[in-house]
Amino acid sequence: MANVFGYIRVSTAKQGKGVSLVEQKSAITIYAKRHNLTVVRWFEELETAAKSGRPVFSKMVALLKKKNIAGVIIHKIDRSARNMRDWSDLTEMADVFGLQIHFVQESVNLLKDNDRLSADMQAVVASHYIRNLRQETIKGLYGRLKQGIYPFNAPIGYLNDGSGKPKIIDPIKGPLVKKIFRLYLTEQLGIIDLANYMYKEGLRNNREGKVTKNGISKILNNPFYAGIMKVKGKTFLGKHEPLISVNQFELAQNILIGKTTSKARKHDFTYSRLIKCAGCGRSLIGEVQKGINYYRCHTKSCSFKCIREDSFEKNILDLLENLELSKKEADMLKKYVLHQLSKNEGLKKKRKLSIDLQISQTENKIDQLLDLLLNGVIETEAYEQKNQNLLIQLQKFKKHRESINVGNRYFEQRLEEFIELTLGLHSSYIKASKEKKRYTVKKVASNLQISPIEVDFKLPRVYWELTKRNGNQFCDPERDDTRTFVSPIKKPNATDDDTVATKKQKTVNISNAEILKKVGENILSRMTENHN
Repeated sequence: MANVFGYIRVSTAKQGKGVSLVEQKSAITIYAKRHNLTVVRWFEELETAAKSGRPVFSKMVALLKKKNIAGVIIHKIDRSARNMRDWSDLTEMADVFGLQIHFVQESVNLLKDNDRLSADMQAVVASHYIRNLRQETIKGLYGRLKQGIYPFNAPIGYLNDGSGKPKIIDPIKGPLVKKIFRLYLTEQLGIIDLANYMYKEGLRNNREGKVTKNGISKILNNPFYAGIMKVKGKTFLGKHEPLISVNQFELAQNILIGKTTSKARKHDFTYSRLIKCAGCGRSLIGEVQKGINYYRCHTKSCSFKCIREDSFEKNILDLLENLELSKKEADMLKKYVLHQLSKNEGLKKKRKLSIDLQISQTENKIDQLLDLLLNGVIETEAYEQKNQNLLIQLQKFKKHRESINVGNRYFEQRLEEFIELTLGLHSSYIKASKEKKRYTVKKVASNLQISPIEVDFKLPRVYWELTKRNGNQFCDPERDDTRTFVSPIKKPNATDDDTVATKKQKTVNISNAEILKKVGENILSRMTENHN
């Protein structure tokens, strides 16, 4: 009796857990006995035959070519050769090496001339079948993608909700993925530190293992979290709810490709890269001297040298104390803004018409771009890049329209966020983490400049108006347009008598009610600008 191998294959792991492999093995065993053959080794593969290079099949072919075995028994032709390259390998073993290549279902042996023609024809049919099947499968996948449905397993932070349905946000992992973007965008942690930190926070991959550095990088690079699906270089709008905004995703990409920097800091200074020297415009560098945090200017020609972190924080607290709303003020502000929103229907209709026009124009550009590709005017690579940019823009417009369609809820939520931030702002800041402190400073102020005697904050008008309440204003009334809040530098543990200031506080005779009204107008104006 001749010794042979037995080769069995299924296309999916699910089939491998079923009866398919068992049935193939049984049929081969019966065939071997009938033809006086002994199966001395089995080769099992859970791979598609559509592509050559299957590892188990390749290993078997290599062993067969060593001529230490009589041949191989395979259940069916389409189990071995649904691509012509593998069929060529099998026929070569019969023609060149004189090996027996048996197929149970067809009851043929490639060494026999009478069987060869029939086997060749069936191999061609099988190859054609798999090519057609793949094309139809790809059409189906792209059909789903065009409908806004992601046809693959949900990425980390989302859950599958059944075939043909958009992915839904994972209530546990979704917020953790949002935190990854927030920490990365606020430059709190680098990618390696993010992987370690998020593991401690409870983030796990789909196999419940640690999300590695590469896993974090994939999350930051995946536009799916912003509502955009990218598959094999093609971009589609998704129907799933985004975890982050398109702007956040674009900012993350800018950091990743080096347009801005985001490096993990050796020392965790609260205000790193937030303070600039008024003399040279460069960022102050955090350093530790005798256990005390300092921020130092390294430009030799500057008169300013350094400031202690606790001294600088006193100036931050001065600012926040002026921005903090009382419960009564918050109620007054909310009442005014909501009253204005109730009269906002006409403006809402105009915004909706404007956005609908922008959506229509963008969709026309996408269609025109496709025509250019089909007519050979532009290359595929250029098309994909421009198409992606247009789809990102379209996603922004559609999100704006959705928020308008839900009435004033968008504006009410933004108002609540503003009130939540400013209500008890001073006291909550004192107890906040370093991450929260950085977030608060970046939210309410920008372009923080420091000189030997003062700290200069540039404030958005909505916050700058708040500094004028109760007659307190740290900049001249004539300088309204600059919207600056200038605070004298205080030494640690200094009293008000010890402060050094170049500008005196001036009283402004404007009632708090009028100031809050202006704040409300600025909130509405700012929200409308961001909304559009």
